[in-house]
Amino acid sequence: KLSVLWPSTTARVDDWNTNSLVMRLEYGKFTALLMGDGNKDTEIGLLKNQADLRANIIKVGHHAASDCCTAEFISSVKAEVFVISVNKENANGYPDKNVVNSLEKAGKVLLTSDFGTIVVKAEQDGSFKISKP
Repeated sequence: KLSVLWPSTTARVDDWNTNSLVMRLEYGKFTALLMGDGNKDTEIGLLKNQADLRANIIKVGHHAASDCCTAEFISSVKAEVFVISVNKENANGYPDKNVVNSLEKAGKVLLTSDFGTIVVKAEQDGSFKISKP
């Protein structure tokens, strides 16, 4: 089941990142939260809407920039693995080191700049394996 959690039909703003598409994938007991370029305003909106944010894996929003991954949001997601999509030495300086440090306290962090393409094979019992293609 793939559910669109954001953008909200009632709380649109002019910022592209805040309005990024956020989806939750469910396969049996396995869940993944795909944050697109969502930032802290997206996170606040999701929390306000009382969306079910629990996930085994989260594709972190906005490349783990300093404007995402609030403590309240991360504790609501309860993810085991945090995937950060980012290239090496990008012009914007992503990911933010403080964000990465916070995420590492909550679970395993994988950066595509280090790991390359990330493949997740999920089972309906909620178990999953991460590998390269």
